[in-house]
Amino acid sequence: MNVKQKILLTSLIAGHFVILVLGVFYRFVDGDEGGYLVVSKEVINGRIPILDINAHNQPLLYYFYGAWMKLFGFNIVAARSLSAAAVFAAGLLLIYWVYKFSKNYRTVVIAYLIFITNLTFYKVNISVKPFPLSNLFIFASFVVLTSRYLSGNLTRNSTLFFSGMLLGTAMGIRLIFILPILFVTWLVAVMYKERISAIEIMKRVSLFCLGVIIPILPSILIFIKEPLRAYAIWAGAYAQVYFGKGNNPDFATNVLKDMKHDMMINGFIDVIKTPDTAFLFLLVLVSFVLFVIKWRQGMDSIK
Repeated sequence: MNVKQKILLTSLIAGHFVILVLGVFYRFVDGDEGGYLVVSKEVINGRIPILDINAHNQPLLYYFYGAWMKLFGFNIVAARSLSAAAVFAAGLLLIYWVYKFSKNYRTVVIAYLIFITNLTFYKVNISVKPFPLSNLFIFASFVVLTSRYLSGNLTRNSTLFFSGMLLGTAMGIRLIFILPILFVTWLVAVMYKERISAIEIMKRVSLFCLGVIIPILPSILIFIKEPLRAYAIWAGAYAQVYFGKGNNPDFATNVLKDMKHDMMINGFIDVIKTPDTAFLFLLVLVSFVLFVIKWRQGMDSIK
């Protein structure tokens, strides 16, 4: 990149930072942000999620925000600053990954502009919720794997273990079971294509999975100790709200009654109607079509 390009990119990064800072102070307050603040404070001061206090997300979420607020103060601005830092770091990772993948300055600028102007992403990820940290660690895990693949170092033990740790940390914040399945499927496909033996593939996938498991050990131990309570709070809350079934202590049975169907349909329509979301749907569709068309060239030609 020349000097002018570096100045423009630096300006975009600075602009993103300013937008996030404004969001920390002026974004409207969600009701559940208060719940996350309270639980995080209680957890960092010694109470154990699920066992001692209802905590509807995974334990690492509360330890991250609790430790951060222990340093910077127990208030919504301090907590949101961690969310903003996570979103800002994800943006820098995006710049790194796109440039490494494309070697094209314009592609980097376009991708970063889409990232920082996505109002839906901004609205969700600036608040005290599991999304900003979870998204950061998921993307970081993806960046580690794909960057190493492009460099020819994918099968290094340190790469696989570190990427697994990042993904496991994301799951220790917000439990998404399909994530390791997707990552492992991609790993197996890539290593098979490179004619690595089945035994070696199993060893390396096992190392990646070990990295995933370590950060979610607190969740596993809590589930082993109180399986019914953990299920009722982690999964039952959503089943109870949307289907009227379950025994979560925070919700009255069938709390939404006849409103469930309309609420879900209207919510889905509202998401689709949001301009930046609609644009992203189109972008994903176009990029998928281009990916299929150029499948034979794929990442190997870049590598």
